[in-house]
Amino acid sequence: MKTSGAHINSIVKGQLRKLTLSIAVYYPEHERRTTSPEFAHTRHQMIDVERKVCEICGTPQKLEVHHFYIEWSLTNAVDWEKFKVDYPQFAHYNTIEKFVDSPDNMMILCQDHHRHKDKGIHCMDFPEWRIQKYLKADFKYQ
Repeated sequence: MKTSGAHINSIVKGQLRKLTLSIAVYYPEHERRTTSPEFAHTRHQMIDVERKVCEICGTPQKLEVHHFYIEWSLTNAVDWEKFKVDYPQFAHYNTIEKFVDSPDNMMILCQDHHRHKDKGIHCMDFPEWRIQKYLKADFKYQ
C-alpha cells in the first residue's frame, strides 16, 4: 500500500537518542589567527554598540562572536565566486577576507551556545543546536 504524502495518526513516545559525532575537517594552510581590525570592530559594534544578545537564549552575558557562513580558518579553501552565487547579498565585499570578519558573517552567542560540549554550535549538528532557540520553557533538552 502506497502512502505517499498520507498523514498517519500515531504517537511516538519521547525518547533519548544518543549520538556520537566524529568530525574530521582538514584546514588548509593559513596564517596564525590574530585579532584583525575588522574582527575587533565587528565584535565591538555587535556586542558593545548594538547590544546584541545570544542568538539562542537571549542572554547578554559572556558573549562571543561566531563565524557563521565561513569559518575563518577555512577562508583559503573557499571559492569566493561560487559562494557569491549562493549568497549574492554578500557580493559587495570585494574579497572573502573582507567578508569573513564582517557582521554579515557573524552571530552573537553566549559561551555555552558557542563552545559548551552539550549546547555549543561547535559540538552539535546544526538542526539539534538551532532548535534550542525554540523549545518550550518546560521542555528538558538533554
